[in-house]
Amino acid sequence: MGGDNTVEPQLRIPRGRRIDFHRLRLPLVLAGVALLLAYLFVRPVARLADGPPAGFIDTRPEWAAERNAAESRMALAYWERAKTVLQWQYVFGSELPEQPPPEFSLEASQFPGMAKVVAESRLRYWRRLRKVWGSPGAWKTSYEWNTDWAIKVMKVLF
Repeated sequence: MGGDNTVEPQLRIPRGRRIDFHRLRLPLVLAGVALLLAYLFVRPVARLADGPPAGFIDTRPEWAAERNAAESRMALAYWERAKTVLQWQYVFGSELPEQPPPEFSLEASQFPGMAKVVAESRLRYWRRLRKVWGSPGAWKTSYEWNTDWAIKVMKVLF
């Protein structure tokens, strides 16, 4: 019952120990270069959100369920056109023209029996797109590697 009375040796750290900066020089330089490159080449990019913001889809209680379903599909198709074509022509914060460009249109064959509705929907959804275009809720920001500015500098220098 007496137990073991051995004393464990204590860990001693020598005084005056110095950090060898010569060994750390290369890793610190590499880390600095990596941070500098990330700062120079990674840029925020605004892209239209995957789905349209609230208020873009035009459905009304007085319309039949079939018409409301078609309107939802049309709104999503117009939003997809905006994502695939227009966001590359007009950036976030820019103003869209008063009249829709030819690219902002749908094929009536995508909506059988609704050719008239498709024809009149183009201007209506263009107006809705113009309203939401500048709202931050319609856009998402991501960070991407971008070397455009470096290429321009190289062209000027050489």
